[in-house]
Amino acid sequence: MCGARGAGGRPYPLLPGRLPLPGHWIPFYKRAQILCADVYGAFRGEGPGAFPDMDWLTAFADYKLPQFLRAHGVLILDPVLTARIDAHEEIPAGSDEEIEIRAATVQAVELLVGELARLGRPARAFEVDWMLWNLSQGMEVSFPYHRTLTIFY
Repeated sequence: MCGARGAGGRPYPLLPGRLPLPGHWIPFYKRAQILCADVYGAFRGEGPGAFPDMDWLTAFADYKLPQFLRAHGVLILDPVLTARIDAHEEIPAGSDEEIEIRAATVQAVELLVGELARLGRPARAFEVDWMLWNLSQGMEVSFPYHRTLTIFY
């Protein structure tokens, strides 16, 4: 598992983050990845936070990043799903729609990481996540976030 391997650990059993998609398990491990990133950040990548594999972390797909990415034209969802989100309908936890929103968010951040590298401003996915999340806190976003009742975020 990203980050925790560097700490000598395995995925913690109380931090599940895999969702089923027909024929596949889609691992997100949001909480476990945030734990690794927070320890890394708290120790500035040194001592207990000196994980050698932080580039394995992905964006922490939850509800805030997709909202922010939609508002800025980075994440474009299916029109039917967009209408459901805009109508504040609940998107069931573990549904294809929820998994697709989270997976598209991770992919969008990976594309941003690639574009930043191309522009000579390299950053890792978790750092882009931090930056976008912080930017989202100071902005009024007119796009609603998807509503999913879950313990995963």
